[in-house]
Amino acid sequence: MFYRGGQNLKRWLFLVPLILCPAIFVGAQDDPFGVKDDDGPAATPASPKATDDGEDDPIVLAVRDSNPSDPTSWFRALKLMVDIERYDEAAKYLNALNNAALSDESAFDLQRQYGTGFLIELSQIEELGEDAPRLARGIIDAAQRYSRDAVRVNTLIIQLKDLSIQKRTEALQELRALGDEGLIALIRYVAQNGDKDQGLIRDTLIAWGAQAIAPMIATLKSESPQVRQTAIQVLAALKASEATVYLASMAQNLEDPKQAEQAKAAIREISGAEPSRGETIQWVYRLWKYLDEGGNVAQPDAYGEVEQWSWDPANQTLVKQALPVTEANVALKALLAEDLRTLDATNPEFNQLFWESRLEAAKTTLGVSRRLTLSDLNVNDVPSAEVLQSILESGLGRDQGLSSVAAVELLADLGDASLLDRKSGNAVPMVGALRHSDRRLRLAALQAIVSWQPQRSFSGANRVAEALVYFISSQGQPRVLIGHPGQRKNRDLVGLLNEIGYEADSAQNGRDLFFKARQHADYQAILISDAVDSPEILELVQQLRKDPRTAKIPIGLLPRLEYVERARRIARDHEKVEAFPWPYTAETAQLELDQLAALSDSDWPTPQERLDQAATSMEHLVLVAGQDHIYGFDALVQNQGKFIATMYQPGLDQAAISVVGKIATPECQNALLDFASLESLSLDLRTAAVDSFESAIAKRGVLLTTQDLKQQYDRYNASESLSTETQQLLGRVLDLIEQAARN
Repeated sequence: MFYRGGQNLKRWLFLVPLILCPAIFVGAQDDPFGVKDDDGPAATPASPKATDDGEDDPIVLAVRDSNPSDPTSWFRALKLMVDIERYDEAAKYLNALNNAALSDESAFDLQRQYGTGFLIELSQIEELGEDAPRLARGIIDAAQRYSRDAVRVNTLIIQLKDLSIQKRTEALQELRALGDEGLIALIRYVAQNGDKDQGLIRDTLIAWGAQAIAPMIATLKSESPQVRQTAIQVLAALKASEATVYLASMAQNLEDPKQAEQAKAAIREISGAEPSRGETIQWVYRLWKYLDEGGNVAQPDAYGEVEQWSWDPANQTLVKQALPVTEANVALKALLAEDLRTLDATNPEFNQLFWESRLEAAKTTLGVSRRLTLSDLNVNDVPSAEVLQSILESGLGRDQGLSSVAAVELLADLGDASLLDRKSGNAVPMVGALRHSDRRLRLAALQAIVSWQPQRSFSGANRVAEALVYFISSQGQPRVLIGHPGQRKNRDLVGLLNEIGYEADSAQNGRDLFFKARQHADYQAILISDAVDSPEILELVQQLRKDPRTAKIPIGLLPRLEYVERARRIARDHEKVEAFPWPYTAETAQLELDQLAALSDSDWPTPQERLDQAATSMEHLVLVAGQDHIYGFDALVQNQGKFIATMYQPGLDQAAISVVGKIATPECQNALLDFASLESLSLDLRTAAVDSFESAIAKRGVLLTTQDLKQQYDRYNASESLSTETQQLLGRVLDLIEQAARN
């Protein structure tokens, strides 16, 4: 048996006519690029010529003798050379193809004839270099462009009514090969042409089968009666039981009695019975409730995404998206809530559900970090302040973060300080949000209240300063809180965490740990030994989970060997709690923190977001500190030590200096003078401190003791060796003190 390049003689004898005959056939055809004979010969790249180079492979020689001279014959020759692994010869035809200006139609014909599989195989042949993947990618891209070309697709749709069954079948196969693109094109055709060929499109979509159900359900939202009718008929013919709830709602909502009857008829064809209005409401509400309680609109894939179809009213077409399952659920809830409000417009609960779902969907689309405005809702009417307050109040009890945040953001624009008043004396929902576990909601409520500029105090006003203090404590660093009664154990674990990039604090009893956990905004995890007491670990975990400032911080329990099972039970009974062995290495500590991070909410703020929140809160604090008669002087004084410390924190220093001057207690006045005397700080900051001191004594007078005053004179007298700027600054301080004494 004679072998050459992995192919035997029998295969060669079989291939010879396939090599030679097509060359004769191609010569008789029109130019593949559409250039006619009377336009002159088309310019083509030079074809590889047979040479007297000692080549003795009969397949190679036969291909050369066929004299390939156009893209079709070059590609055929390329395929043959690849089949016999003659990559040196294949490179010649590959080069010719890459130099040719292949039309999209030619690329489509080549892909259809030789298949995407061969193109992928071709792109992976290393011996052909970079030219092979370039050609394969170019052909695939061009073929896709041609297959989706609007003119071609429209021609295929028209071909569906050809007298030839072969032509009709071919058109249907081509459209189905386009998948979703073909289906969308059919619906677009109905939207553009109305009744024309509507029955033909309907029958084609029915032939599509189950793949058409989800798109047809989305199409029910079209404004076109012909498009809706097509969708109704297709769903009925496909016996799409999953469409029943949408058809039922449509049958009750439509102003067009004819189409309402069509929807009812479709339901009868699918399920055998037509639901009453009350049953329809129950069906829609039940599905809304299922999604609201965590059910999924569809089974998500490995990436947590589902395919969602929706109707684009602006372009009168279907749109398909791959969305995270939570986003898809939110979008469907908004549609269902809209149906509920239409079904029973007088029901206040459905009106609230409509706005709650609409706000949640708008906030999901916009992104949690961007502030929602009325223009983002894309609706004609506007929610009332009463409805928004109800949404906020119900959200506080159900932990509905997004809709509550959105309600607060809109209330900031639609409401005013009168919404802070409640005759009963209890805090209103906006003030209640200041102690919610969702820090986004707390910050939004802070911004709304401060923007309203209340002119008198209100119930819970002291919570404003309390919440602001929490946010400004952030330094943007990942931080962990450790609880263990032994100082050495705490110190060792702090060292391990420092090794892997975490700041860490420690507490030796439960009371101190709980206090520290509420004071810092950067804690990403809390690690607690079961040996802590006052209170013991179970009570401590319960306290941490009840307090809104610590409710969402993941907790790692580090039990002794004999208490492992108890720690596991505590973890099972509480959210975001896990039990681990005590970490003795940095690797173990990192592994355990990674597992705790996986328990965090997806919207857990990044270090930069926390810094941004701190900066925003500091700006608000300047306003709040200037109105202590409204927000409570005591709440500010209790935290003056933190404000003083923040004067030394870059990015927050200027605002903190202003806040300390507005509080103006003796401690604050002294702190400003201490700050101004530090030559290591910038002159701008020290000048700002003196300016703030001037504001402080204007507000409350000089509150320095005799010893404090003596120290200030000593500082000035000792400044002879310091810079002129420092001397002038310290001299100004004495001038301010002496002027205040004269007045």
